[in-house]
Amino acid sequence: MDKPQSTRRRKARRRVMVLLVLCCAVFALFLARLAWLQFAMADHYAQKMAEASSASYTLPQHAARGAITDRSGTVLAQDETVYDVYLRVPAPPGTNLRETVNTIAALTGGKDVETQLAAFCSAVSAGELPVTQGLDSIGAAAYYRAGLVQSGAVRLAARGVRRWPDGTILPHTLGFTGPVTAEQWPAARAQGLAMDATIGQNGLEAAYDTLLRGRDGQLQINVGLDGVTRKTMQTSTPVPGCTLVLTLDADLQKTLQTALQNQMDTLRTTKGIGAGREVRAGAAVVVDVRTGGILAAANVPGFDLNAYRADYAALSADSAAPLLDRVCQGLYAPGSAFKPAVAAAALTAGIDPAATVSCTGRYGFYSGYQPGCLQYGHSGPVDLRTALEYSCNIFFYDVGRQLGVDAFSAMARQLGLAAPTGVEIAEAHGRLTWTTDENYQAGLTLMAAIGQGNTAVTPLQLAAYAAALANSGQRPALHFADRAVNSATGEVLWQYPVSFTEIPGGEAVFGPIRDGMKRMAQTTRILREAPVLCAAKTGSPQLADTLPDGGHYVNSVLIGYAPADAPQIAAAVVLNVRYNVGVAAFSSVMYAISEIYRISLGTASIICYLIFVVMQCILSRRITLTYLLEIPLSFAFGVLTDVYDWLIPVLPFALPTRLLCFTLTMFVTAAGVFLCVKSKMVLTPTDGIVNTISEVFHLRFSAVKNSFDLSMVAISALLCIINHSPFYGIGVGTVLSALMLGRIIKLYEVL
Repeated sequence: MDKPQSTRRRKARRRVMVLLVLCCAVFALFLARLAWLQFAMADHYAQKMAEASSASYTLPQHAARGAITDRSGTVLAQDETVYDVYLRVPAPPGTNLRETVNTIAALTGGKDVETQLAAFCSAVSAGELPVTQGLDSIGAAAYYRAGLVQSGAVRLAARGVRRWPDGTILPHTLGFTGPVTAEQWPAARAQGLAMDATIGQNGLEAAYDTLLRGRDGQLQINVGLDGVTRKTMQTSTPVPGCTLVLTLDADLQKTLQTALQNQMDTLRTTKGIGAGREVRAGAAVVVDVRTGGILAAANVPGFDLNAYRADYAALSADSAAPLLDRVCQGLYAPGSAFKPAVAAAALTAGIDPAATVSCTGRYGFYSGYQPGCLQYGHSGPVDLRTALEYSCNIFFYDVGRQLGVDAFSAMARQLGLAAPTGVEIAEAHGRLTWTTDENYQAGLTLMAAIGQGNTAVTPLQLAAYAAALANSGQRPALHFADRAVNSATGEVLWQYPVSFTEIPGGEAVFGPIRDGMKRMAQTTRILREAPVLCAAKTGSPQLADTLPDGGHYVNSVLIGYAPADAPQIAAAVVLNVRYNVGVAAFSSVMYAISEIYRISLGTASIICYLIFVVMQCILSRRITLTYLLEIPLSFAFGVLTDVYDWLIPVLPFALPTRLLCFTLTMFVTAAGVFLCVKSKMVLTPTDGIVNTISEVFHLRFSAVKNSFDLSMVAISALLCIINHSPFYGIGVGTVLSALMLGRIIKLYEVL
């Protein structure tokens, strides 16, 4: 019995010993862990505790935007460093937040920082409040002198804003930068951009934004509630944007702009009415025929990019439209500069370049329409080369009629007219004349064959066209950019891929055309005296389209290339002259409505006529048969207006002839109005409302007519102002009509 009991005791003692050892081991481990936490990990947990009683925020570090330079490195656009001021919250040790706020208010001229601070603190416990933006170095130095930067009370953040050393160089093309808009935000977010990112908004800045923009960095800052910065960590490093090198030659650009402006000034001061005095604007383009690179692109009038925002209201209101990019978006009839395209179509169709057409000064194929030729330097049998040399209309009337308008328009498109040029910025499409046009008639083929009709192209397309002729049908894609390089190392990161579109025919088609253009250049003194042999074609067309204010443009066009036998450059120049007579006073409202709301003039006339009928009924307080008969007359006049607009797309008259026609029209119109009123027959609604006012208020008809016409001009101007549009249809003739038509009617009344 004793033996088992002693065994049990021994086992119990062993279990106690094991338990004791285990307890000692656990206790030892606990002591070791405690010591490790107390000594080895003391700093770590102190940091954790500090972070638990602190706040973290992330600061964007904007990357410098790449510069834009010309081909030789002349800077056209670059970022200029400015400074933004941020107030640190809470105030760092050793600083007083209220004193800092008062100092900032003094430096900023009394800016209410306290209100901003209160709103900021109600939203976050720590961070940085932006108080001033866009300081230059002098303004930033003031914060250093006040000791705010050194103490850490404020932080100065540097960033770049776009500046242009010479803002008059290529202002329409370079474009602007700006913050991401609400419409752009979804796309910008998909690209990983911040909401306050600056991107290219138009022009080359927008076209090459991904190259120029660079990549922003981020800085993470942890600040204790005591204001002490606990930790600063660069989460991503900013990468500056690339430098965009253009094909442009800045010196050539300045020379071209100056030459274009001087030529316009000379025309205004030395030429008579109808001979160039009315020149309003111009555009010129020079391209490298071997690459398609644009060497210069001048718009006159232009503007200064550095003053654009400050002067925007004045620039927008300027009737000369300095904001219009005429090079890329201005549409002009090419006139005789179009004839090489017709010649190319003829030669492609197999017409012998030696075949002749007899120039008699008048083209008599159509009995009802027989346009003429000035016969400058030629008459009798004319071949293709001679026709190009002296710009014989008769030759191209005949050849164009034989080919058909669709055939030579298709060739013109292949050569670059009314076709995309490849340029990186927005450009107008342009248009050619086709048999499918709504206003097409046989005579329009003849007009189109000499670059008029419905044809309208941009100066940039004319330059591409000239380059194609110079290259025997190899049309280069035009472009402003040449390459993008690393701003720091100069390494080329992107190169524009030069490309050409081939127009079949080769020397057989383009050789005779180049001969004719070379001979044509010798007929012009300036080109004849040029230091290198040139090839060119001029044009003096009148636009079928009217200006926004109702006048017509007469363009002076030049395309050419040089040297003639080994072309390196091609050029296009357009000068536009305005003959602004305007429309009749009583039609001004109708014309304005048609242009503003993009409806036909006939439709706008019908709307106004019906309103005048209703007004007559209201004023006289009765509905008569005479008033009711004005309704079908309104529709008849509206339809006839659109018919005449279709039948007469252009009146190729010089300004004196236009003024003579206008004067005769006033007398005839006045006589017609007077006779209609006196005959007591059905009147047009415009005359009817005048007659009704005259009868109701017992006023002389002529006096009411004067007042009515002046009112129509005023209403038209008001409509244009409300819709922020040009003064459609209002010209010198409009005012004269308003002032004189009633007086001429009074003369008839007396007689």
